[in-house]
Amino acid sequence: MLWTLAVLAVAAYPVYRFAIPHDEADAGSEGKATCLAAFEGSLVGATRPADLDCASPEARWRVTAVVKPGSDPTPCRSLPADKGYETGMEWRGPDGTVLCLTVTASTTFDDYEAVGTMPYAFNQADFAEMKKRLLAATGQG
Repeated sequence: MLWTLAVLAVAAYPVYRFAIPHDEADAGSEGKATCLAAFEGSLVGATRPADLDCASPEARWRVTAVVKPGSDPTPCRSLPADKGYETGMEWRGPDGTVLCLTVTASTTFDDYEAVGTMPYAFNQADFAEMKKRLLAATGQG
C-alpha cells in the first residue's frame, strides 16, 4: 500500500509542477520583492519597465504574483487581499505571463492615471485612500 502511494506521488509531481499554472508570489519577503519603474503609456501593449529595488524612489509598481499562461482570463482577481491587487493592475507579457501589480510608496496619482486603469470619476483623494489601503494590506506602510 505504501509503495503504491509513493509511486502515485512521484507520477503526480510532473503534472503538479508543469501542467498546472501556479502563482509565484514574491511579496511575502521584503528582500525578494520585485518592483517596476513607471510604464510608458497604458498597461495594454506596454513593454515591461525596468526591474528596480522596491526602496528606490523610481519604483512605481510592486509585483505581487507572477502567473504563468493558463485558461483563467483574470488570474489576479483571485489573489488574497494581502497581495494588494486592484482590478486592472496587471501586465501581460508577450508569452501570456501575467504580472499582478500593486502600488509602492512612490506610486503617484499620475502613474495610476497613465496606465489606463482608473475608474470613471476617480480623483486624487480616491487614489490617496486606495494607496493607503493597499500599502497597509501589503505591509508597505
